[in-house]
Amino acid sequence: MSEENGYTLPECKEVKLPRNIRHWARSRGLVVSYAEGDSIYLRSERKEFTNGIVDRSRHFRILGHINYFQICDGDFDRWANSVGRTLPVPMTRAEFDATLDELVATAELRDLSEDRINEDADRQISWALNAIEALEDRYGGVVAWANTYGRHGKWVRRWVNRYQSGVATERGKIRQANRHRKAKLDELAAQMGA
Repeated sequence: MSEENGYTLPECKEVKLPRNIRHWARSRGLVVSYAEGDSIYLRSERKEFTNGIVDRSRHFRILGHINYFQICDGDFDRWANSVGRTLPVPMTRAEFDATLDELVATAELRDLSEDRINEDADRQISWALNAIEALEDRYGGVVAWANTYGRHGKWVRRWVNRYQSGVATERGKIRQANRHRKAKLDELAAQMGA
């Protein structure tokens, strides 16, 4: 047993994951992001898991080879930097529900600050703007040609449609990042006022 952040880590031993653990996770609103062997990576955007954290979604992982069920600290970049709490892997549905509730309630969160919220939103907006720029580099010549001479070939129409739908998707991501920023800043203001 080892100490981490003031609590004792579970014993590091290999356990066989219950067959229904993915079903239990889905029933609680967790989505399987990735699974390989006895490791399952989960995330959720439900309010019960994301309340008071910087990120839009909360990350969890189940590692059967070392008997760990972990939750992120609310500002996820990679697991080495973002573990909020670790408990043993549950073996029954009741244990799963209790363990998940305990993980959410007792996870150590990173501080929710205005700078961090703005930095996160700016980073996502920057990614979207870079993606729009890449679309313009890739399809810009065809779009300019189609604007000049018309969309007369199926390939021209297809490429112009790919460009337009890609740009619309990235603009949606920018709007979503700004909405998320506003919601998190309002949540922070409510916490400060309380």
